[in-house]
Order: sequence, then C-alpha cells, then structure tokens
Amino acid sequence: MPVGPGDRISLYRSLLTGRRVLVVLDDARDSAQVRSLLPSDPGCAALVTSRYRLADLVGALPLELDVLSAPEAELLLRQLVGTARVAADPQAAARVVAACGRLPPPLRICAARHRARPGWSMRYLADRLADRLLLLLLLDELRVGSLDIRASIEPSYRALDAAAARAFRLLATAADGPLSTVQAARALDLAPSAAEHLLEQLVDAHLLVTDMPGRYRYPALLRAFAREQGGLRPGVVPAQADRRSAERPVASAGSGCALGRRL
Repeated sequence: MPVGPGDRISLYRSLLTGRRVLVVLDDARDSAQVRSLLPSDPGCAALVTSRYRLADLVGALPLELDVLSAPEAELLLRQLVGTARVAADPQAAARVVAACGRLPPPLRICAARHRARPGWSMRYLADRLADRLLLLLLLDELRVGSLDIRASIEPSYRALDAAAARAFRLLATAADGPLSTVQAARALDLAPSAAEHLLEQLVDAHLLVTDMPGRYRYPALLRAFAREQGGLRPGVVPAQADRRSAERPVASAGSGCALGRRL
C-alpha cells in the first residue's frame, strides 16, 4: 500500500479503470474531502452522503432525504416492536410516531425501550413522550443503553462556528412556532441580513428547517437539543438560560459524537 495520499489516490483510480463500480462515500465533512475520490471513469458513479449541503460539489445531483411519511414511520414502528403492539392501539402508535418526528433514530430508541418493558402499553409510551416534551426532558427519554438521540445531533452542532452555535441556542427560545428573519434579527441583536446568514448556515447543517423564504422552524427534537445546550431546564426562565449560554464556547468538531438528514 502506498504511503502518501497522492499515491494512494492514484492506485485507487487505477483500480477503477475499465470497471463498473458504484463508490459510496459516507458522511462527508465537505466537498473538499471527497472531490479527489470521485471516479472519472465512464463506467463508475459515486454516492456521497453528508450531514451538510455540498453545494460546491460540481456536477453532483443533490437529493435531500425528508422525514418518513406517517405510513412509512408507522410501518417501521410495526417492524421494530411487532404488529400486535401497534394494532392494539393505532392512535397511540401515531402519537409515538409524531413525537419522534417521523425519524428512524428516535423511533428505534423508542422501540428498544418498549421491547425492554413488556408491561408498557403503546398509550403509556405515547403519554411519556408527550410529558417529556412539555418538561424539556424528551432527549433523556430517547436514550436507552448505548443508544442516545443526542449522538445523532451533536456532530452537526459541534461543527458550527461560534456565531452559528450561539444563534442555534438562542433562537430555540425566541419563538415556539415558526421564526421569521426579522424575529431572529431582533433576538440576536443583528441586522436582518446578518441574521439571515446565520439562519441559512443552520439550514445547511440541517439544524433548522425552512419551508418558504424568510420563515424557519425547529423540529421538536432539535429545539429540545438547542434548549438543552442553552442550559434551559424545567424551572429555568428562558431569558436566564439565554444570558448564561450566550457566550458559551462550542467544543471543536472532533470532540463531539444531526440528526440532520443523514439517516
């Protein structure tokens, strides 16, 4: 095996020559990390997955994965806990799916907890998730053994620069529903253009969702994570948590474990 990266890339490309190969490049940090690995042979193609939008990857066809549809999420829950448990209370199962944001990672964790507690009904699980959501303890509820929903979100958060991380924490308490650019600018004490730049950074990191220009929202799990990072716990006034966390530094990207769209 060649020692230098350049020689290794040359060997890699020589192995692809004349072959039909699909190269999978998983969890790319940025375009620069994968650009030299993209095959040039006409019989080859590459599939790149990332937590971030790789807008500068020239020639790539972007495909953003959305959350599961409600039927798809309910089917996954059936596969994870068994059809009988879901069929016993389909309305409660639908509430569990909604509380998990129709995302596979939290659904898997909920299913693991449900399987480990045979005495829990689907309704009891749904009620627990609803209570924890109100009490800002939803993230603690979505943890069992080595499975922790925070591990799906934290890498994207740790990769933010200080300004974007601060915006992510503070804006989670600025509004309970959709957030406008003007509201964000007011909460961050910035000009609207500067606030929009930070908002779009969060969208690119899949830590915020935008359904139309100038309107943004936090999915429930991301809002809970942002508030937790901001120090907001039951009994803590949001403004107090904001002041404490406003200048909290973010650890380097390598020190953490998104939800993102890489599921």
